[in-house]
Amino acid sequence: MCLRVAGGRPIAHVAAEAGISRRCLAKWYGRWRAHGENGLLDHSFRPAVSSPAGRQSPLRHPRQVVSLTQGSANRSNNTKAK
Repeated sequence: MCLRVAGGRPIAHVAAEAGISRRCLAKWYGRWRAHGENGLLDHSFRPAVSSPAGRQSPLRHPRQVVSLTQGSANRSNNTKAK
């Protein structure tokens, strides 16, 4: 398909003949032009590196939020009283 497009055939025509969307073929064609046949291989969309902050689990229950905020309020009140 990419060779046909590179040969001058319109992407829309080649996509219709192959039964895929024009957008899909345009994406494949762009990958093929940038990376050759390797650009058409399946690849992961998962980031190669993720930050530790992205791995922290969120608070699971609103009561945890309340207890954390009350705890910090109590600590700040205790430091002001001293």
